[in-house]
Amino acid sequence: MKTAFAFACAATVLALAACTPPTHYADAKPGQLAEPPVQRERLAYLERTADEPVTCTGGPDCASKWARAREWVTKHSSYSIKTNTDSEIATNGPLEPTTDSAFTVTKVALDATTTAIRFASTCGKTSPCVPSTLELGSSFNNFVMYGN
Repeated sequence: MKTAFAFACAATVLALAACTPPTHYADAKPGQLAEPPVQRERLAYLERTADEPVTCTGGPDCASKWARAREWVTKHSSYSIKTNTDSEIATNGPLEPTTDSAFTVTKVALDATTTAIRFASTCGKTSPCVPSTLELGSSFNNFVMYGN
């Protein structure tokens, strides 16, 4: 009976140890812990998509992307919209102390046929943005460009 109990306990400990993520990754510098591979991949994705320029060409393309930009801001803002024109969408805020972001979206002609839609977010000076500015930028760009 003692042997069976000891075996069951050992098996449980081994199973739990197998589920525990490593605390040190191979690519860490001496004395540092690296981010797990999934976190590094997510960060790289967010950086890539947040920095991806949102552009449009001509009437229907720009109109639909601008409408999606307005929809995204309305859905994601904790603050009311203070400016809503054909070239700028801006919310009130941010208020202190807060982790909520305020947004400004502008539409700027790059040349005779191409327009850029630029996104900016800010939050309180004493609090980090939640979600982060990088996550917000990625979400905005994906929604405006692809509708998702």
